Amino acid sequence: MSLLTKRFQVLAFLICVALVTLVSSFFLSLGAGDEARKRFAGLVRVSDWHSSQLHTETLRLIGTLDRYILGDESLERNDIMFRYEILWSRFSAVLDDKKTLRIWSQGDEVLQRLFQKLKSLEPVISRVSRGDQEVNGHARAVLLDLEAELRKYFQTVVTGEALEAIWLQDLKATNLRNELYILGILASSLLLAGLVFYELSRSRAHARREWEARVAAEEAQRNAEQARVAAELANRAKADFLATMSHELRTPLNAIIGFSEAMAQGILGKLDYAGRDYAREIAIAGRHLLSIINDLLDLAKVDAGHLSLEETTTDCESILIACVLMVSERASHRDIKIKIELPQGNIGIFGDQIRLKQAVINLLSNAVKFSLENSTVRISAKLGETGGVTFSVEDEGLGMSPEEVSAAMQRFRQVSRGLKRAHEGSGLGLPIVEALVRLHGGELRIFSTPGIGTTATIELPSSRTRPPQKLATPSQNTAVQSI
Repeated sequence: MSLLTKRFQVLAFLICVALVTLVSSFFLSLGAGDEARKRFAGLVRVSDWHSSQLHTETLRLIGTLDRYILGDESLERNDIMFRYEILWSRFSAVLDDKKTLRIWSQGDEVLQRLFQKLKSLEPVISRVSRGDQEVNGHARAVLLDLEAELRKYFQTVVTGEALEAIWLQDLKATNLRNELYILGILASSLLLAGLVFYELSRSRAHARREWEARVAAEEAQRNAEQARVAAELANRAKADFLATMSHELRTPLNAIIGFSEAMAQGILGKLDYAGRDYAREIAIAGRHLLSIINDLLDLAKVDAGHLSLEETTTDCESILIACVLMVSERASHRDIKIKIELPQGNIGIFGDQIRLKQAVINLLSNAVKFSLENSTVRISAKLGETGGVTFSVEDEGLGMSPEEVSAAMQRFRQVSRGLKRAHEGSGLGLPIVEALVRLHGGELRIFSTPGIGTTATIELPSSRTRPPQKLATPSQNTAVQSI
């Protein structure tokens, strides 16, 4: 095992790269002075030529204007405009040469200001004529002022005082840079030496800690593997227990339900009125207990990943009608009306028909259970904005607050607000619906307002939508049925 860790190798490499870079830059900067001086002198010559060109073209434009005003028949107004355009182009060319203008910090600003003054003269130049003394005098005055400022700028460039000051400033900056290079080289060398010493001094302790950590990680991994195996065995035992208990519980419950219903109907012999009521209550309690057992088994299958979907193509209408028929008797006992809103046409759905019905029935049963008497429950199906099928169940019950909705979505939690219900329930209805909907790739949404009611919505993805089983004609509207 190497004493030098990977982190040390990376840091040492970076410091070496920095050290080599500093040394190379230092030696390169030593030989760059003469070359910089030559380039600077060349830029001064170019700047001198630029300024002289601008000054010369300005004098030519003034001379042409004076000759035209004094009556030179060989000149026309176009000659003045031609000279003005030449001066304009010279300014543009000089201002484009940013490299030359950079040698004098104010050169760009001065020439920009003079160029703006020249551009402002364009309307005046276009109106120059031999008889208009006011316009001619104004144009000549502006040009003379422009020539004076250009001459001053030209003298500044020729004397080179400002340029020399800039050169001295650059020279000082170069010397300071070289000094910083030397300091950087010394600092990098000291840092590299200190890093090597530090890394060597702590490498043994670091290697020891790594070994101890590796041993602890291996021990933790073994413990985790043992816990995983134990959890799998426990989960398998739970699944086997639930499968066995489902058979052991369902068989006597079905017998109890069957015999109690036969007794209530008088098939096994005549009973008095009280006996028939007891038999019906036994059958009702047995069916309720069987539904709780089925819910527990479904949740256990979902948790274990054993609940699979038997997917076929069905339609919204058959699902809604079947679900309403399942709860219509319970709704009629409390004078609750169920209104079905079917989509225009008949939307097809690809999924497990039994599980989809189970989810919708759970929502519809909850709506009937928690609705006030003589109220209305609405169930509908439609295409969502993304092309998926949406089932909605809306009631006019007491509603729930956001905290109560969150509690209702948890297992074995029930929301009670003083409403008298026919059955207490197990608190598994909404969690089972959510699990079944997620198996189909959808989402369950609950919208509830205290004192107004609750709307439960199942949103399936567009991949579950299929073409309509029966197409609607243009005269057909959305069907609404009441039960």
